[in-house]
Amino acid sequence: MEEPILVAMQCHYACKLLYSAVTKLLQLRLTFQQAETISLGILSLPATLAVVGIIPGVLLILGLGMLATYTGYVYGQFRNSHPSVTGIGDAFQILFSPLGPRWGKFGRGLGDIGQLLFMLFLMASHILTFVIAFETILGRICSIWWGVIAMVLFLVLGLPRTLKCMSYMSIFSAASVTIAVGITMIALGVSKPSTGLNGTNPYHLWPVNPPPFYKVFISVTNIVFAYAGHAAFFTFITELKDPRDFPKSLALLQTVDISLYALSACVIYVFAGAGVKSPALSSTSHRVQMAAWIVALPTVSRTHVAH
Repeated sequence: MEEPILVAMQCHYACKLLYSAVTKLLQLRLTFQQAETISLGILSLPATLAVVGIIPGVLLILGLGMLATYTGYVYGQFRNSHPSVTGIGDAFQILFSPLGPRWGKFGRGLGDIGQLLFMLFLMASHILTFVIAFETILGRICSIWWGVIAMVLFLVLGLPRTLKCMSYMSIFSAASVTIAVGITMIALGVSKPSTGLNGTNPYHLWPVNPPPFYKVFISVTNIVFAYAGHAAFFTFITELKDPRDFPKSLALLQTVDISLYALSACVIYVFAGAGVKSPALSSTSHRVQMAAWIVALPTVSRTHVAH
């Protein structure tokens, strides 16, 4: 009788540890940060490697990831020095205020407009991806109609202007795109390994020919966009039970997304080859594309980011 009791006690203790860890992560709003950062940007990274090559591309992913980590840490230090800051507008007002009261108001307006435009174009990218997803799943009907449907749907879903339960919603968002990318990686590894390794569209460690400037520029900005969670960092810090925990959350966040970005970009590009598409979920057979896009729908319709 002692052995079953011991096993039951060990299971109970393990469950308590797991529950405590999950609760702590939710208190840190880590899952919310993960979903804000790990989103649509990951889908363009394999195509970035196709333009600049694996070695320069990985160096860019790692370098810009470390830069994003440092700037995120600076955000946290700035917020600790100015506890009243809840958004980019507040920060700009503080930065411009030494020039005079009018400049402070100008800084607030500039920061608010900049953040508004960023969120506007961010949601535009989600609408575009929504159109691509449903054209893949249901067939081509009319891109404009799918765009209108996405706009109305996102507007309705975005009406509750609160962060309540956002951490739980973010779990599904971050998990869905991660699983969708995993499906694409496995499918490419099983069905098309020769195409990327030694077939008609081989991968390249370095650019074969100097790519045009605009392609390199777009590739670099795609990586920057993948790390573009900073616009919401002040809001996340405000929601923390203890704002001093932000560096812990940031460190784990950046470790996860840098590793996931580099791994997924390399694997998909190596197996898909130079013909890899952006978004990367469209680089497989049509049936696998449908499955991957269905799984990724929680991320595509992730309107709580705009909050």
